[in-house]
Amino acid sequence: MSERKGETKRQHYVPRMILRNFSKNGKRLSLFIDGKRIDRASLRDQCQEDYFYGADQVMEKSFAEEEGKMATFFGDLAPERFAILRDEDVHRLKLFVAYQHARTRGAAEHLSKFTGAFAKQTLRDSLVLNKSTEISPEDLESVEIGIKGAQHEAIWLAAKTHPILLDMNVKFITTARTPGFVIADHPVVAYNQFAEHHPILSRYPTSTGMALKGLQLFLPLSPSMVLAVFDPSTYEYGGKSSVCKAGPADVAHLNRMQAVNAYSCFYFDDRRMTDAALSDLEQARAKHPSVYEKHVATSPMIRREDGKMSRFIVVHHAEVRVGAKLSFIRAIDGHSYEDYKGPSVPIRSREVMDFAELYGKKLEEEVAKRRAARPEEGTSDTVITAEGASAPDALRT
Repeated sequence: MSERKGETKRQHYVPRMILRNFSKNGKRLSLFIDGKRIDRASLRDQCQEDYFYGADQVMEKSFAEEEGKMATFFGDLAPERFAILRDEDVHRLKLFVAYQHARTRGAAEHLSKFTGAFAKQTLRDSLVLNKSTEISPEDLESVEIGIKGAQHEAIWLAAKTHPILLDMNVKFITTARTPGFVIADHPVVAYNQFAEHHPILSRYPTSTGMALKGLQLFLPLSPSMVLAVFDPSTYEYGGKSSVCKAGPADVAHLNRMQAVNAYSCFYFDDRRMTDAALSDLEQARAKHPSVYEKHVATSPMIRREDGKMSRFIVVHHAEVRVGAKLSFIRAIDGHSYEDYKGPSVPIRSREVMDFAELYGKKLEEEVAKRRAARPEEGTSDTVITAEGASAPDALRT
C-alpha cells in the first residue's frame, strides 16, 4: 500500500519524542539486539511498522496528538519541572504510561500468544474427549494460533480498563551518573518489588496484573529520568517531592528490567553507557526466562451435573524479576498474608476493580450503539482516542 498525502505510513509504537532523548543528534542512536551492539542506527526506523495502527489513521493521529501534548509537558525533562504535580498532571501521566504499555509490538505478541496457548489447550482437550482420529493433540504443535492485528485488541483492552489505575501514584526517578537509563522496544515494565521479596506472596506466579497489590510500572524518558507509576498503599517513594534520586544499583536494576522486558532490543545513549554495564544487561536478558513464552496449567477434568466435562485452564508467563530492592522505596505494607488464598497476589482495591469492570461494560455498550447506528462504517467507531482511556486489564500483565 503506497502512502497517500496527509497520512502516516510509518507508525511508531514507541514515540520518537522519547527515543530522541537517547540520541546524540535526534537522528541516530545505539541499540543492542541478538547479542550485538549497533551504533548509529536510524532513529526513524526504530519501533515502527507500516500502518501498525491502521491505514485509516484514526489511532495514529490520536496518539500523535497526545504525544504532542506530553512533549510540551515534559519540556527539557528538568527535574524541577516535576517537583509538584497537579492532580490532572498525575492523571494524564498514568494514562500515558498505561497506553504505552498496551500499544507496542511486544504487547500485541503477549496477547496473541496468550490467545494461541489458550485456544490450543481447548482444542487439545476437545480432541481427547471426542476421541478424534483425524487430528491428534500432537498435530496442534505444528500449528500457530494467534490474533491478526493483536495491537488493536490490546489497545481496546486498555481503553476498557483505564480506571484500574485510579488509585496509583506517580514519581520521577533521576540520575546524573554513567551508566544512565536505557529503554526497550516494549518500554513499560510491570514489576512488583513487594511481592517478589515477600515470604508468602513471592510464591505466586502472577503479581503484576494491573489491579494487583504492589504493582509498579516503569517507563524511561531519557538516560537521566524514569517515570514510575506505583501502588501508594504498598510503597513510599522518596519524600514529599515528586522526584527521587537513583543510586548506581538502582540504575542497574531498572536497566535489567528493560533488557528482560524487551521484545527484541533496547536502546541507549553511548555517552551514558559502559562496556561493563552493557555486558551486565546482556547477561540479565540471557539468564532470565522469556517473558513472552506462555505456559499452560490445567486442573483435572471433572464431570458436571449436566453431564458435560470441564476443567480450569490457566495461561501464564514468567514475570520480570531481577531481585530489585530500590533504595528510594520503602515498603509500608506490613501484613503477613499467611491466611491469604487466591490465584494471584491480592488485588489492591475491590471498589476500584468493580468500577473498572462497570466502566468497561458501559464502554462496550456505547460502542455497540454506535455500530448499530452506523453499520455501514464498519468498526471504526470502536477506536478510543489516546486521551480517553488506558491500561491492560486486571488479570493480565
